[in-house]
Amino acid sequence: MSEARSGRKELYTLSAAYFFSYMGVGAIQPYLKPYLEDLNGWSGPKSAWVLGSVYLSGIFAQFVSVTMVRMFGPRLTVIIGLGFCTAFSWLIVLHPTSFPLLLAFGVIWGWGASCLWVGGPSIVLDNADEKTYGSASSVLHASVFFSQGLGVLVLGWIASEYGRPKLFIVAAVISIIANVISFGLPRARAKVERVSLLEGMKVLCSWQGLIVSILMLSSSFGFGILLGNLSSSVAEARQDFSSVGTLTLGFYIARLVLGWAAGPLSDRFGRAPLLVFGYGSAAVGLFLAGFSDHPAVVTFAALSLGIQIGAATVTVTALIGDWAPPAKRHVILGTLQMWKGVGAASTIILGQYLKIWMGGYETTFFIFSGLMAICVVLALVLGALFKQEE
Repeated sequence: MSEARSGRKELYTLSAAYFFSYMGVGAIQPYLKPYLEDLNGWSGPKSAWVLGSVYLSGIFAQFVSVTMVRMFGPRLTVIIGLGFCTAFSWLIVLHPTSFPLLLAFGVIWGWGASCLWVGGPSIVLDNADEKTYGSASSVLHASVFFSQGLGVLVLGWIASEYGRPKLFIVAAVISIIANVISFGLPRARAKVERVSLLEGMKVLCSWQGLIVSILMLSSSFGFGILLGNLSSSVAEARQDFSSVGTLTLGFYIARLVLGWAAGPLSDRFGRAPLLVFGYGSAAVGLFLAGFSDHPAVVTFAALSLGIQIGAATVTVTALIGDWAPPAKRHVILGTLQMWKGVGAASTIILGQYLKIWMGGYETTFFIFSGLMAICVVLALVLGALFKQEE
């Protein structure tokens, strides 16, 4: 088998495993917080800590995941990560009332997710050439974005027709398919250097590195806002759990479209224009959401957040391929994924407290709109810095 065909097989097998994981456990995220509030009578901040623990643990688990890639290779790291993610999906089915257990398994889920996003992109970039980093990244991310959007829609329908507990049972069963597929990943081990995290972090100390770190931090803002703020505001305003999936579906559709298109477009036109478009869209959508909770405005806000995370996630991954030394990519990915976890956790948890302090979600949306606008400026600066080096 040629090297190119082998690389495609690895990419497609990896994408298939991620597809079912994100259609299963990955798709329960917008339903998790409202479900725990209603089932257990927990406050918004307390329920947010369960999902927040996933992203907070992912921050520190990056260091462990980098070590796992170095010791076991990205294939086994991904297999272990998928197993950890599936474990949470079964806990929410079997014991959804124990706050300590949910936090503990949230930490395990976050560790599993960090394994996926250190090991997976390492496999993708190792099997792509320098002209197709964006396109290869798009295949993996589009698989995730499509499956998660489909999962949210299907699980929402199951909840409305058969009740919310059935939603989580179906998600747990789907997640097991991902575990089975992952064993089909080729056994070839990526060549990685035994470099320390400190060495990898030194690469991030340039102006480009600092801006890439900030953009990675903020690339997860869209998802954090959707899970911690927009979903809750929809559920509270409509008093209808199933409407969360309907009104936020645009997020998943836009994220899929941009996830698929951003890579090839950034390969052709450059990374900065895609980043400006993504963050600019989110800034406008959140600004409008601060004024109204009308269904059309909420739908547009969700759509704009999908554009932001779709464009930013794929383009920043391609940037790492452009700029990071190949043998140190797993370390760079681990460090940058840490910032991504910080961004998601802070928006999920902080957004709930901002709502309490400010008396509603409106001010929260305005604050994050301003942060997205700052990212537009940083993307323009980053583009200028890369042009100077050409």
